[in-house]
Formats: sequence, C-alpha cells, structure tokens
Amino acid sequence: MSVLNIGIIGCGSIANKAHIPNIQNIPNTKITKVWSRTLEKAENTAKKFHIPNVVSQWEDIITSPDIDAIIITTPPIAHLAPTKLALQYNKHVLCQARMARNLNEAQEMYDLSCKSNVVTALYPTGSGLKGNNTMKRLINEDKYLGDLYEVKVTAFQNYDIHSPRWRKDSSIVGVNSMSLGMWVEILNRWVPSAKTLIAQAKTHQITSEYINKRTPN
Repeated sequence: MSVLNIGIIGCGSIANKAHIPNIQNIPNTKITKVWSRTLEKAENTAKKFHIPNVVSQWEDIITSPDIDAIIITTPPIAHLAPTKLALQYNKHVLCQARMARNLNEAQEMYDLSCKSNVVTALYPTGSGLKGNNTMKRLINEDKYLGDLYEVKVTAFQNYDIHSPRWRKDSSIVGVNSMSLGMWVEILNRWVPSAKTLIAQAKTHQITSEYINKRTPN
C-alpha cells in the first residue's frame, strides 16, 4: 500500500496536541511538510515530531507534487484560501473546525468541495462524540424520548482573560456567540433540522474580584 504524504498548515496547540501525534500513529501515512505563521514555531514542531521539511509559504505545501493531503489547523481567517488552492491542486483536505468566519466563506468551501474528486472533511468538535452513536440509537431507533416537539440548547461561554486576543477578534475567528454553533452541530447529528428557532442571550459581567483571583501573581 502506498504512503499518504500529508502537509500541515498551522503549528498551533491543536496541531501539536491532536493532529500530528494521532496521524503519526496511523499506518501508511507520513507528515512530510509543515508551515506556521512564524518560522520558529514551524521549526520547533518539525523538530519535536521529526518532520523533515519546513516551508516559509503555506502555498508551497499545497503546490508540492509529493503532497497528497493537507490538514489546515489555522484560525478560521486562514481556512478558505488554503482550501480553495488545495482543491484546485486535487489535494485531500481536513480542516479544523470552525469551518469559516461566516456563512459565505463556508458556502464557498462547501460548493467547491462538492465539485471536487477528493476527500474533504471538517475536524469535528470533540463534545458529544463518545456518546454519539448511543444518542442516535436512543432517540431515533429506540424512541426513548418519544416524539420530539422542542429541543432546548443552553450554552455558556467564558472568555478567559488570559486567552490570546485574536480568539476574541471576529475578523479572525468570526462570530462565535456562546459556542452555540458547536452545540447545534452536535444536535443535528441526533435530531432532524429545526423548523423554527428562538434564541436568547445574556451577558454576565466579570467582576474585579474574579479578575484578581484569576490573575497570576
């Protein structure tokens, strides 16, 4: 069996903690090229995981004839362009969720993937995966909940004061109110699409006492 050569675009925490180590445990796959926004980060990742090549431009990974697939682990602002180029070069694509910054970008990615002859996928949110098959069976086969008329989703989003500023920048990550899109994605695996939707939000102000407790000395 031939080896699937993979390129990584983005060497942040999710690539180092999940994508790269898990891929390196899969037979007949090999990560041969990496890129990150800073060359130092890419070089550190390559050294850590014994990846042979670091490139200075992400386009060089996609246009390389010896790369079969790419994994995009950048923030959402850099999901659309690599996906478009990868599909143009007939490369398989695994993109880190969230898919894009907005519906227009996501729709463009989806439309292009439908026209391609390669495998395209989104890395799903980990929440709900362990019980996914059980929930689908209970709800849809065993009818454990009976007939569903309403589903209520409650989510809380804590914007950690120590998290990177870009994580709160909608021009980089899009609008991600309370991570509701993530929970709706999970819900859509289990129940039919909603016919009507009602949404309500409330902001809880962080107090100075809370900040003092969380701020390192």
